[in-house]
Amino acid sequence: MPVDAPPDLIIKSREDLIQKLEEGIKDTESGNVCFLEEAFAEIDELLHLLDEGLEAEKDGRVRPYKKALSDIQNKVNNLKKETENI
Repeated sequence: MPVDAPPDLIIKSREDLIQKLEEGIKDTESGNVCFLEEAFAEIDELLHLLDEGLEAEKDGRVRPYKKALSDIQNKVNNLKKETENI
């Protein structure tokens, strides 16, 4: 049965598992990890920004809406950069 997962998460062999575990330990030691609570907090913040933007659009305050979307895009880009090496 094929697995629908990123290649970095698929263990191909015993050696691959050991390599991935060693990389994970190094990432943890160097602080290149994100706790689930932090990830969910970021997602909650993005959703809050989106809600603010949608309310701004309803009220005719388009400028804050565009800023909220811009903020969301910036946060998504930052999250992508932070997670590239995970």
